[in-house]
Amino acid sequence: MDWWLEQMGDQDNWDNGFDLDPLDLPCGHSAASLNALKYDFDQGFSRFILDAMNPNIGTLSADQIAQFEEILGCPIRIIYQHI
Repeated sequence: MDWWLEQMGDQDNWDNGFDLDPLDLPCGHSAASLNALKYDFDQGFSRFILDAMNPNIGTLSADQIAQFEEILGCPIRIIYQHI
């Protein structure tokens, strides 16, 4: 956790928006971007969000996700929020 907080507070990572280049991980075995790490709950870094409050549709199907990706022209990460 200390390493992660250090990366989040490092001004060099914020100079041109948040830098998501791979970093050497403290375990010493690999490198990964902060966005690629496995967190205890779904989260991610983004340039924008699409938000739908109370759509009453449950989780998106693989086909629906593929349709969003086709429209946006890039892969997406779904993060569900319960308020």
